[in-house]
Amino acid sequence: MTVCVAAFAQKAQAIVMVSDKAVTYPGAAALQSDVGIKKVRRVAKTPWHVLIAGDPSFALRVIDGVETAFKARKNRDGTDLSHSSGTTMKVFESAYQIARSRFVENTVLSPRLLTRDLLYARGKDLLPLDPEFSSDVSDACQLANPSASLLVCGFDHDDKAHIFSVVIPGKFTITI
Repeated sequence: MTVCVAAFAQKAQAIVMVSDKAVTYPGAAALQSDVGIKKVRRVAKTPWHVLIAGDPSFALRVIDGVETAFKARKNRDGTDLSHSSGTTMKVFESAYQIARSRFVENTVLSPRLLTRDLLYARGKDLLPLDPEFSSDVSDACQLANPSASLLVCGFDHDDKAHIFSVVIPGKFTITI
């Protein structure tokens, strides 16, 4: 079990972040080890940090997606949108959902020789899927969830501290 804690300090002028060092990799036989890696990661050169719980490889894909989005999102006047807490929450939510969609494609659809289009938007030149098979695959897609949660901490353009989490299925929750 992962422990990630974030709290305001100095009358919300600072944020204290603490996490354990145990990492569990999911699989048929979950592998757990106490390693020297940090589960706290700064998001590019922004005022945001992420505490990672669960599958670190999935969490890092989400963070990479956030960093890519921040690089692409600049105001017309050149200011960095990563300093807006609202935008940051939406970007994390979107990046998590995109990474989850890829996770479902890789773990559920690909092993069944399917893509999202082959499952839901079959062309007229293809035979329809067996309804029971289609239903089973749809159910498996709904149940396929990566075991990763993110606790995001940082400061907006007004130096106001924020803490929020992003969890399955990719929704953010304002923690404090």
